Amino acid sequence: MKRSCQIATALAALTILPAPPSSYPAENDLADIKAEVAKRYDEAVKAVG
Repeated sequence: MKRSCQIATALAALTILPAPPSSYPAENDLADIKAEVAKRYDEAVKAVG
């Protein structure tokens, strides 16, 4: 394999690796979303029942 092909393969492999965990949102960032989901779920249950 030519050197340039090896470098291109290595760069392609790096682009598909997952991002480090520090880039994921903290659990606290999802608190508002979880509260809204719970609220809408309760509303939906009341509407069905």
